[in-house]
Amino acid sequence: MTLLLSNEDVDRLLTMAEVIDVLEVAYRDLAAGRGTDRRRSDSFV
Repeated sequence: MTLLLSNEDVDRLLTMAEVIDVLEVAYRDLAAGRGTDRRRSDSFV
């Protein structure tokens, strides 16, 4: 089952500092060939 989050949900769940910390690790892994990247998907209903 897929969990769909709105932008408001994400704003309530994550701080910008947490996002930056996680992205730093993700981009390091991507640069080292250990990570993958997927584009953002927006759903309009």
